[in-house]
Amino acid sequence: RLDAELVGLKPVKLRIREIAALLLVDRVRQRVGLTSETPTLHMSFTGNPGTGKTTVAKRMAEILHALGYLRKGHLVSVTRDDLVGQYIGHTAPKTKEVLKKAMGGVLCIDEAYYLYRPENERDYGQEAIEILLALESRAKGIYRLSDEEQEGVLRGMEEADRGEFATDDEVAAVFKRFRV
Repeated sequence: RLDAELVGLKPVKLRIREIAALLLVDRVRQRVGLTSETPTLHMSFTGNPGTGKTTVAKRMAEILHALGYLRKGHLVSVTRDDLVGQYIGHTAPKTKEVLKKAMGGVLCIDEAYYLYRPENERDYGQEAIEILLALESRAKGIYRLSDEEQEGVLRGMEEADRGEFATDDEVAAVFKRFRV
């Protein structure tokens, strides 16, 4: 199916197959009672506009759903405007609403590098990054939690101390974990 839907992109299709194989091995290990740490499934898709990044993300969502790593397997694709508010107190609710929509599926942030704008001290993109990182660090394997558990994690984040959020280096590491 990948070959029919993704023309060219040979290295991308190979990487998708490698990830699927890793997840299948993880599934088998669990079934036979071997200890298995849940693989980190954060990915970064890079490339010029129109090269199929969102299509690849959609295929990954389908694969993760078929292998039992996602309950729904849907893709929620957003941009900076969907996550970042224009005034104080507006970003957190927008970001958390997007996260709720993505529960059980895959969140794809198009042009995520635009979230952080260090040249503008009144920009609230950093707050969205902090919320995303806090969710990732507090709920490893969140794709396996029920809706109620995921919403509990989101509510807990609202009460988080600001000192618990990630550094700029940790933000960069999130986007470098997977390069497809």
